[in-house]
Amino acid sequence: MSEYSTSVVRLFPDYGESPIWFAIGYVTYERAHLSEALESDLREWEKSFYRDHDDHNHWNAPQAGEASAQRGLELAERLSIELGDTFVVEADTDAKGRRKKRFRSTGPATNSEAAEAFRTRSDRLVAQFARVQELTAQGHSFGWTAHAPESDADYEPPGLEGAYPAD
Repeated sequence: MSEYSTSVVRLFPDYGESPIWFAIGYVTYERAHLSEALESDLREWEKSFYRDHDDHNHWNAPQAGEASAQRGLELAERLSIELGDTFVVEADTDAKGRRKKRFRSTGPATNSEAAEAFRTRSDRLVAQFARVQELTAQGHSFGWTAHAPESDADYEPPGLEGAYPAD
């Protein structure tokens, strides 16, 4: 199981409900339980990210991209302090996302509610992974589907319809 599933929190705006990504997707602010100050600063950083991009997802100005990357690093360090030394927070070091930097707090979480929320998310994913391994060992197979909540429809990739029968 990847460290990205259990201990690495990624920080980047990417059309999720927040710029916080952990385990298998983004983490909403509501579920992250961050301090009000950090949540407010993350929201402002995310707004500026979208404001400073054109319709083709390019920076309006190179300096805006570099300023955003620098602000993301500052916020990543603050997030690492709230989550404590159990987690690593990773953020882009440049406007194009080519390089990453990781932050790990040197002490326990300063926000125990946030740390517990991420620990719980990690524990659930580890348990789900173990269950899938157990079922796979018993001969069950799994496939990929997507669910569209508004239509309540499930989709399989083209060409794979029926390749993974439901057990």
